[in-house]
Amino acid sequence: MVLCPNHHVQATRNALPEQEQRAKKLAPYNGLRGHAEGQLRIDQEFCAVRLGETVAGGEGAILEIDGREILALRASDHGRLELSVDLEDSSGLPIAIIDRNEWIGDSAGAWDLEFAYRTLTIRNHQHQIALSIDARREVVEIRAQLWRNGQQVNISPAGLYFSTTDLRILGAMVFVGMKFCISSDPPS
Repeated sequence: MVLCPNHHVQATRNALPEQEQRAKKLAPYNGLRGHAEGQLRIDQEFCAVRLGETVAGGEGAILEIDGREILALRASDHGRLELSVDLEDSSGLPIAIIDRNEWIGDSAGAWDLEFAYRTLTIRNHQHQIALSIDARREVVEIRAQLWRNGQQVNISPAGLYFSTTDLRILGAMVFVGMKFCISSDPPS
């Protein structure tokens, strides 16, 4: 559960019982007063993200591993970009699920979470970024270590790296309406 700094300290020191934490989550102070939307705000009006120097665009899944959507883009009813990310660690334990810009589930697998206006960074170990979303730019930038069933896709400023195929996508490229699909099963 993500809490404000004051309540976080209270919860960490067992001064805020879990039942009270959950009650605060159901009626967040800033959310009720219009100071927070409760979602990652993305003002971009088109479905595209920057993955390293590569731009991937189009509505729907951008990355699937073993038939499961890992990274997807959708347009909201208001014409804004919505991101969905299914984030696991290398051993398959869930870190976070973001569904159309909204955090779903608990963050037990996240070592550290940093949220500031239009940025989100999730670390699963010290100095190890599992997911970084920067929505302050014209094209949303994503860095990530995406895992599923032992398959890894590394999205870094240098480019995309698919571990099981040794495929690397480096340099400025644009993919529109393309989906990267990885399978653990060997082709028959």
